Amino acid sequence: MICFYKYFLSGFIIASTFFNAQPVWKNRTAGNKFLNSIEFYDSQHGVAVGGSGTILLSENSGNNWKSITSNSSEDFWDVHFFNNSFGVICGKNGVLLKTSDGGNQWEDIDSGINDDLRTIFIIDSQNIITAGENAKIYKSPNAGESWTEIPAPDNVNSEFNSIYFVNDTLGYIVGRGAIIKTTDAGDSWQFQTNGTDHSIQDVFFFGPDTGVTIGENRESFVTEDGGKNWRSTSFVSLNDMSGFSFANKNLGIGVGGAGSIIKTTNRGLSWSEVPNEISNGLSSVYLLNQNDAIAVGNDGIIIKSNDSGESWKNISIGTKSDLRAASRIINNTGFLVGSGGTILRTSDKGNSWIHSNSEVTLLLTSVEMIDENIAIAVGARGLIIKTSDKGDSWQTINSNTSENLFGLHFVNEQTGFAVGSNGMIKKTTDSGNSWSTLQSRSQETFTSVYFANQNAGFAAGNNGTIIKTTNSGDNWNELTTGTTENLWDISFVNESLGIAVGRSGLIIKTNDGGNNWARMESQTTRELRSVLFVDESKIIVSGLSGTILYSNDSGETWQVTNSGVTSPMFGLSKDENGNRIISTGGFGTILTADLNEIITSIEDENILDSSFELFQNYPNPFNPSTTISYTIPNVGDALPRRIASSTNVLLKIYDLLGNEIVTLVNEVKPPGNYKAIFDASNFSSGVYYYQLQARDTESSSGHVFIKTKKMILLK
Repeated sequence: MICFYKYFLSGFIIASTFFNAQPVWKNRTAGNKFLNSIEFYDSQHGVAVGGSGTILLSENSGNNWKSITSNSSEDFWDVHFFNNSFGVICGKNGVLLKTSDGGNQWEDIDSGINDDLRTIFIIDSQNIITAGENAKIYKSPNAGESWTEIPAPDNVNSEFNSIYFVNDTLGYIVGRGAIIKTTDAGDSWQFQTNGTDHSIQDVFFFGPDTGVTIGENRESFVTEDGGKNWRSTSFVSLNDMSGFSFANKNLGIGVGGAGSIIKTTNRGLSWSEVPNEISNGLSSVYLLNQNDAIAVGNDGIIIKSNDSGESWKNISIGTKSDLRAASRIINNTGFLVGSGGTILRTSDKGNSWIHSNSEVTLLLTSVEMIDENIAIAVGARGLIIKTSDKGDSWQTINSNTSENLFGLHFVNEQTGFAVGSNGMIKKTTDSGNSWSTLQSRSQETFTSVYFANQNAGFAAGNNGTIIKTTNSGDNWNELTTGTTENLWDISFVNESLGIAVGRSGLIIKTNDGGNNWARMESQTTRELRSVLFVDESKIIVSGLSGTILYSNDSGETWQVTNSGVTSPMFGLSKDENGNRIISTGGFGTILTADLNEIITSIEDENILDSSFELFQNYPNPFNPSTTISYTIPNVGDALPRRIASSTNVLLKIYDLLGNEIVTLVNEVKPPGNYKAIFDASNFSSGVYYYQLQARDTESSSGHVFIKTKKMILLK
């Protein structure tokens, strides 16, 4: 969403005014979209692409992955890199993207191609070949700036699936029942056949003569004479194969449907099936070396082997499991827990998540980080688990109870409390290594516990029950809450001010340490599951059907924020500075909000008297496209003693609610006059906003210009 800042030229002071402020929620949910292709351009850096514009980047040999903005919702089918900076992506409806910085930023290639593109290959720094449906082949001689259609052989009319070039001139494309070959860098192609009518999914050559293909019907073929003759090396597998990768002239790994993995140690002359427990279809695999391999596939699965493909570990960045709780973030590290023993870990403040395997399968309901290395989680049947190495390993702690545990809170690094069914309250004073049982004098199920300090604590649960201790849990007394609704969560910002939430949109508030509770108007009747104090003024509440509420007046009034999801939202947490908020929910939903991006109001302010210009779009109203013009001056003209030859430029489109819907420009530009086209064919009629942000590339003080204008789409 839009955050408007006011800049003062004198001293470059940045200030912001908050009116009806709301958090800006970004959907970090991953893992539900299929991944089609993976490639590494060095031993550390790799890119995976897939459905709905998914781009993932790893910078540590595939152990962790982060999502990269693509500004496209099309399915991506293939990715290829020429070196450690220049890479390309192709996909559905002719979508093409390229990067010049190793995959951190991608820009659209305006190719004029509308065909689905299934495969792409960079021959050299200028020449690129892509191919796809209906035997279409396209070539660019200038790094993607322009494209020419290349005729396929007359007897080929099906889709193409894979391209491989042996050198600058010799290359192959395979598809359904077809192998075609070029000896002139793709300017012309000749038909070859290996005698199959089935779809050939992938091709690789070790040199000009020896090559291998793999594909449907469990078929693999080998040639040793440059494709003139092919012989079958069929393998035993129940599923079709979709891709393979070779580490050297002997070792190769292939992947396919329903988790099928095959392996060769004699350059494809024979293959053996690798037993595994994976059920997801696998689409692509890459061997980094003779030991390390990574494969991707359906539902965003990412698996890695460190022993030449003999065993595999799931390192996917997402899940379909319900995520019931989130720990706070300490030094960029945090955890999410949920159904089936699911644990996800982040090392980048929640931008990306990977699986942390605890080997438990029971529901996990709450998780707390004690320090940057130690975390505790609780769950069903008295389950308590602990990690001391940031989630690399987990150990089960004896809780001496079979009651379900729902709430967990640590007062400090040593002392913590857990609550659950039948009035169960547990306490630890040794960082979770052992737990004693406290007497709550209640048989209610407690769903949440929170301590305002080492002595004063509260537990909330069914039938509006809240109990309080003032002596670190030795004694508990029931409070009068004025409600019989089930309570799901309770939290305090100090000894006096607290909030509890529950069924039917219930929010109750105390200003006197729980002696008196008042019901607040929540603006919703949906069940509320979690409450988080950002500070004494700012409070966030989440609940079912994607409900997220926000208060900036200590809970006196509440407004419904636009979460952008309909999943039930169960958990809330924040980083140690209170700047980033994480909300977790059903079906693996993960949202983040950065409170320095809070929306204020949709108003235009000309805040810097310079020659920067953002002009009114034309035409306006428009249907379906409009042109947005802007001027970037030399930044030195606007700022004394500053000379800059280029400016970081962002041009974004927002809807009426302030949700970002597309980025038109995101690049460094020299001074000049520019135009950008906004195509709203896929958007509904209404009011939209476009915002220009410009930052001096040599400045460390942030934006030096920001301007917003309104436009109307009228269909």
